[in-house]
Amino acid sequence: MKRWIATYLLLILSCFAAIGQSFPNLKFNQITVRDGLSTNAVRCTYEDKNGIIWIATGKGLNRYDGTGIKEFKHNARDSTTICNDALINIVADKENQLWLGTFKGLARFNPTTGKAINFIHQPANRNSLAADENCVPFVDSKGNLWLATNAGVQLFDYKSNRFINYVTVVKGVKQAVSSFKQIAEDREKRLWALGANGLYLIDQKNKTVNYHSEQDPILALHQTANGTVYIGEATNGLRYFLNDNVVKPVKIPIKEPAARVNSIIEWTDNLNQNWLCIAINGGLVLKNLKSFEVKEYVSDELNPSSLNAFSVFHLAKDRQNRLWLSTDNGISIIDPNYQNFENIPVYQQVKLSNPRLLGIPNNMLEVADRFYITCHYAKGIYSFDKNWKLISHIPKIPENSKSFLSKSISSIYQDEQKNFWFSTDSGLVKKTGNSYKIFFPPLNLRIKDNLFVSKLYKRKDGKFWIRARKNGVYVFDPNAEKFIKHYLPDGKNIDGSVFSCLIDKQDDFWIGATKGISIYNPSEDAFNKIEIKDAAGKSREVSWVTDITQDKENVIWAASDVGLLKINKATKTGLLIDDQMGLPENYLKRVLVDTLGNLWIPSQQGIIKYDRKKSFTYFNYNNGLPFQYEGHGFFEIDKSGNYLLSYSGYVTRFNPYNIKSNTTVPRVIFMDVSADGQEKQIETYGKYKEITLNAGTKIVNIHFAINSYTAPQENKYFYKIGKDAKWQQVKNGDIALGSMPHGKYVLYIKGCNNDEVFSAEESLQFTVLPFWYEKKWFIILSFVTVAIIIFLLVRRRIAFIRSQFVFKQRLSESELKAIRSQMNPHFIFNVLNSIEAYVMDNEKRKASRLIQKFAALSRLILENSTKSLVSGDKEWKALMLYTELEAMRYDGAFTYTFMVADDIQLNTLQLPPMLIQPLIENAILHGLIIDPKADAHLGVTIKKREDKICITVEDNGVGIGNSANKTATGGVKEMSMGLTSIRERVEMINKKQSGGRASFTISPGVNKRGTVATICLPFLTGA
Repeated sequence: MKRWIATYLLLILSCFAAIGQSFPNLKFNQITVRDGLSTNAVRCTYEDKNGIIWIATGKGLNRYDGTGIKEFKHNARDSTTICNDALINIVADKENQLWLGTFKGLARFNPTTGKAINFIHQPANRNSLAADENCVPFVDSKGNLWLATNAGVQLFDYKSNRFINYVTVVKGVKQAVSSFKQIAEDREKRLWALGANGLYLIDQKNKTVNYHSEQDPILALHQTANGTVYIGEATNGLRYFLNDNVVKPVKIPIKEPAARVNSIIEWTDNLNQNWLCIAINGGLVLKNLKSFEVKEYVSDELNPSSLNAFSVFHLAKDRQNRLWLSTDNGISIIDPNYQNFENIPVYQQVKLSNPRLLGIPNNMLEVADRFYITCHYAKGIYSFDKNWKLISHIPKIPENSKSFLSKSISSIYQDEQKNFWFSTDSGLVKKTGNSYKIFFPPLNLRIKDNLFVSKLYKRKDGKFWIRARKNGVYVFDPNAEKFIKHYLPDGKNIDGSVFSCLIDKQDDFWIGATKGISIYNPSEDAFNKIEIKDAAGKSREVSWVTDITQDKENVIWAASDVGLLKINKATKTGLLIDDQMGLPENYLKRVLVDTLGNLWIPSQQGIIKYDRKKSFTYFNYNNGLPFQYEGHGFFEIDKSGNYLLSYSGYVTRFNPYNIKSNTTVPRVIFMDVSADGQEKQIETYGKYKEITLNAGTKIVNIHFAINSYTAPQENKYFYKIGKDAKWQQVKNGDIALGSMPHGKYVLYIKGCNNDEVFSAEESLQFTVLPFWYEKKWFIILSFVTVAIIIFLLVRRRIAFIRSQFVFKQRLSESELKAIRSQMNPHFIFNVLNSIEAYVMDNEKRKASRLIQKFAALSRLILENSTKSLVSGDKEWKALMLYTELEAMRYDGAFTYTFMVADDIQLNTLQLPPMLIQPLIENAILHGLIIDPKADAHLGVTIKKREDKICITVEDNGVGIGNSANKTATGGVKEMSMGLTSIRERVEMINKKQSGGRASFTISPGVNKRGTVATICLPFLTGA
């Protein structure tokens, strides 16, 4: 009896505690085959230590890092791949290795290398895997690896690399074979085996699995903080038991033939409410842990953010409190950052198939039990209860009106007497009870545009300001029930059609027009336009001021399509805050101020939160908002403190004080590295990561990820090489590096999530190996070799320079000898003596002739002595002069002839000077004069032989051999020196002219009488 009373009191207390905990309107994101999944049949997800998501699918293992999917599949030709593609479960051990349960075996997968070690059943080995089929691994809080198989429960022994079998015991009787679906651990560290025919407790001491309760296949188990154990069964749905072990059912309101519960987990929403999440065939169920209330979340074709799947197989919670649902249609994710904004599809309540058919809700009035909304254009009035369930639709105001303009209602106002005032395109309408009264502006009513009024604003004196768009504003007296004043747009003070108004706390009246914002000046009964300036102090044109509000500090804020306007009431000056000052978007529509002073500003693409200083937070479709806010819907605060923002067919509801942003600091992780298409493994040494690249690597691809999955497409990725380099942004964390010189490099990466919260930097050192010819030993050897070659070349050059110097010296000496031989002192002395003798003998003509020829010879010798080559005619003339002087000196003791071949032009021929003269001198002195004869003769000829020019000196004297016997020793020496000088000069000529074309020969004449000397030289011509 006491137990029943305690249970009853507990239920009552639970009901009271549950009051106020409302079920969240969850929004789901999806990952499917369109995003790269191998298949939409997903059985399980697992988050590893780096925050990377691993996915068990029916077609292999998938890895998800926010940028895409990478597949790992079975390959029959590679034993290091996973044993089977049909995966059931994923867990990780203490070594961060993934254990993959499949429909055919078990795999231990290394996420770094992508390689697997597989385990299969071996009938001859009782310590092998018990069964290949439906093998499900589980790692307990102590790091032990357990296996649930079709043939029993096993514990893996890491030391011996074998499996330890546990015996199944049912009511004291050992069972031969028992099938198990899963292993689970509760908060009390008890290990449960979920069997095909009931629930079992694992006894590690006795190595047994003992039956506990139930007969149905058990698929899931979870114990809550209060000690309640929930179990999910294959046919009996969700059941639970307390310490008394009495199993009781929990009713799940999903109409399915078999209430199959696949997975159970606890989860906390953005309001810190705890829920028991139940994955079933048919959808997702949330149970209030403080009561027996449950809510189902199923697929809804009319709601794109609903669960888009039928069966949910597995539930997992990541470190950022996201809930990952493995389903028959991919992965569905409940992201806390997506739950900030609830998009209420009000058009569905009106039973419309398209949200645009409802129009844009442009005004809202909240009364005690309902909301009234008007919709643009000409959609009448809809009323909804506080849960946005449709109550009624009023097509026209007045309801019996026959005018189409009565359908277009812009706003509703309820006064203190509970009268309703409707601003319509057919005048101002007052409803008292069930009666209507219409008031028309005091204008030409034949013009339809003069009929409409947009919205009224009650003044402190009880009168109404009435906004009338292009007709400006009116003042209406509700007591006298008539329009009493009209202020038309004048293009100056009221600059354009009026689209917004505000009566502030000081009862000042502001209007926002298409070309500016103005304030009413009571003393002048006129409006004054506010000058707006930008941050630089420059006046700016403002357009389409569509909303105005006031904060606690009496600052006026206005939304426009050029930015946010901040107006100082005291100075009547305005500041434009636009994208140049950090505003995410200039095209603004509405503005409200919360009690903390934050501005909330709907824009074209989302909602902006502004702290009125410098911080802007931007919420858009990545945070669960619609892609675009069309037109100018209402933006109001309901009586519960929720903000309501409307767009086509929808109302967005959110609590500004419970908005959760993605402030978790993400991590960046190196995922994959490949060099020239070949995957490379990153080596880790403590905190340092390193890879080595081969010489000549042409391209290196590096992929890194950010472990943030809220709007992952908005994540940003940066890298740089070197500490002092500039950061470069890349798409999806993909870095491509071209070929690099050998050496060591450090790659730095970082990233930020969708709210631009940056990660810490990570680094990777990579070494590019050198080619063999870039290694140190080769470089040193090359330097030594080059040094030796340079030494030898320098040495050879020095020898060459020395030889050239000797050559030039010898050439100079030879030429000097030639000059000396040509200008022999004896010859000069004898010529002068001959001249003297002619003078003494009074033979003036001979003396004069001798002097002239000697002078001409001396001049030619001096001219030619400075040149290495002279013209042939000059050299020929010098030789003839010398021969003629010697003939005169010896009184005609010999005759001579000089012959030039017809094919030779002496004036174009180039000859070395003073080369032939020693031969003529030797022929005269040592051949003709030494043994005078009556027919003594000297012949000099010049002929062309092939490409050479040959000069022959021939005499008929004593001959070269005989002259040696008859000549004094001094004469022989002089002759020998002359011939030596000739040979040296011929040698010099050959060194200068490649090919050795110059030659010198001397031989006896015919019958050994006389001498024939021939010099052959290269045929050289001059210009």
